[in-house]
Amino acid sequence: MHIIAHHEFHAIPILTTLARFQGLLAGGLLLHATFDESYYDLQVLFTPASKWNLTIHQFLLERANLFAYNPDPLLSLLSDQPVSVRGILVALVVGVIPLLLVFMCFRVWKFWAALRGIVACAGTALWSAWITVYLVCLVFWGLYVLNYWSLALLAVYIQHQRGKGAHH
Repeated sequence: MHIIAHHEFHAIPILTTLARFQGLLAGGLLLHATFDESYYDLQVLFTPASKWNLTIHQFLLERANLFAYNPDPLLSLLSDQPVSVRGILVALVVGVIPLLLVFMCFRVWKFWAALRGIVACAGTALWSAWITVYLVCLVFWGLYVLNYWSLALLAVYIQHQRGKGAHH
């Protein structure tokens, strides 16, 4: 990113914040469109029938891979009537925020530097979408893999936090 982006890119918080927000929203929407509530059901999560019962290769190639997700269900929301909240969020991700970022890049820099800024914004959004998908999936896969040990770790963490709070 530092090679591509203009040296002032990270000094303009609105560009980096909007690009990160776009990626976070895109990743969240992809997860929401792909996984139904059974993926997040804690009663099934720890059973062998869990949708998170995956090998590490399956996890990395299927769940943690942003490019394995099909954006078509989301894009179809743009033409649905009546307009839904998800449709508005998709319009923000694929239309409004990118246009705003392009406009701001051309407002701040001249042509070539603006193009570099646009590529940096796209890279930031893509990275944010990937990390969103990866972290959400990692939490649920990690809970499955650790099974009930994850609850024991959570209890130890909560007890540790209580102990820290008592000393202050």
